[in-house]
Amino acid sequence: MKTILFVHLVFLGTSLNAQIPTAFTLRAGDSPIKGLAGIELQMSNYSLSAGWRPIQDPIDKNYNSFSGAFTVYSDQWYKSCWYASLGAASKGYLYQPTIHIPNLPGDYIPEPSAVLMVGRRINTRNLNHSWSNKCIVDVGGGYSVSEHSNYFTFEMIFNFVLLNNHKKMSGARYY
Repeated sequence: MKTILFVHLVFLGTSLNAQIPTAFTLRAGDSPIKGLAGIELQMSNYSLSAGWRPIQDPIDKNYNSFSGAFTVYSDQWYKSCWYASLGAASKGYLYQPTIHIPNLPGDYIPEPSAVLMVGRRINTRNLNHSWSNKCIVDVGGGYSVSEHSNYFTFEMIFNFVLLNNHKKMSGARYY
């Protein structure tokens, strides 16, 4: 409860200056640094996000990976634009130090990873004006680096804008 109150107070404090477009979004999708489920606080062209993603060992264990990212957008949150994200995941990669046939429990070790993502944010208001800047989709690709592996990765995230201070303008077009 204290966390929710803190987030609302931060949002209200940053929203008092209506010159800075601010949004607080709930996220769902698949991303190595923004999680399967998470939140994002975006102010103007920058955002901080946090997420949670389950990682499953092929044999017996499930791990909770917590992640965070800093993102720079080419335009403000309510417009379709390009973005670049840099972040880290607490258990972003499962490393197998030994190979057993068949695999044994404990063969996989989770390790942290850093990820750089580049992608496109698509505001669905362009498709349906009745949604009024509430649904936004992020699609991107990137590169993940951990101690024992480097690999290409992707993300697809659906954002639902929970709070924002953007004033609707009649006749305005969002691109």
